[in-house]
Amino acid sequence: MYQWTVTKKEQNISLLQFLRSKIEDISQKKIKEWIHRNGCMINGRVERFASTRIRYGDMITLRPVVDQLVSILFEDEHLCIYNKPAGIPCEKLQFEGVELVHRLDRDTSGVFIIAKTLDAYKSLFLQFKNKTVEKEYQALVDQRVRQSQGVITSHLAHYKSYDGQKLYQSQKTGRFAETHWTLKERLNRASLIMCFPKTGRTHQIRVHLKEMGHPILGDYQYSRSFHCKHQPLRHMLHASKIQIHHPISQDLLQINAPMPEDFVNVINDLKVS
Repeated sequence: MYQWTVTKKEQNISLLQFLRSKIEDISQKKIKEWIHRNGCMINGRVERFASTRIRYGDMITLRPVVDQLVSILFEDEHLCIYNKPAGIPCEKLQFEGVELVHRLDRDTSGVFIIAKTLDAYKSLFLQFKNKTVEKEYQALVDQRVRQSQGVITSHLAHYKSYDGQKLYQSQKTGRFAETHWTLKERLNRASLIMCFPKTGRTHQIRVHLKEMGHPILGDYQYSRSFHCKHQPLRHMLHASKIQIHHPISQDLLQINAPMPEDFVNVINDLKVS
């Protein structure tokens, strides 16, 4: 981890300029990636904009972000199911010539399916379209959730862009979205909940939990402040399970992705803090 205090001579330059002057042996591209992936803080708050102007006396902290290895949960000649690490875009795992069947946000870890053939793609596409795929997510959210379970429904639509991504919120003109959830554990100013999305809208779980009053820890795109003092490097959302029918044999497949190390570490910290 790197840490500096901004001097009078260094004030009013961009965050990226400042960091480049401090660590010349690291490429500008790599530094921007670390900033984008929540590795930089100014005065204890995550800053995702490389163009932000720094001020005299600011405390700048930079934590290098290291990619985890991609592991395979299931594979045959028709499909491959990965345990996608956070920080890797789904497109990087895509096979040439076959469209992605579904997507996970870049910083969401967990079960991700790739079709290897056109026939497999068509079958899987229909399963997602017909909502016969069962999905389970684990989310670490801000504050202690009082209820034990619930159902969130709304209509989601794009309303602005932030840091190169479209952001969504509930609007009457949006597309219907439904998320079921159950409380798994209450922690120190946080909660671990299980989410079961019945639709697959972009950022659905993130928006629904934010609008419920319990944003996902580390989701700085949808919440700039949290009651919980823990500041993860990415949003704490993990696709833990998926159930599909094999695209060719039609056998029922239930695939589980173990909780990643960073997720486990945050839970442990919130148990003892």
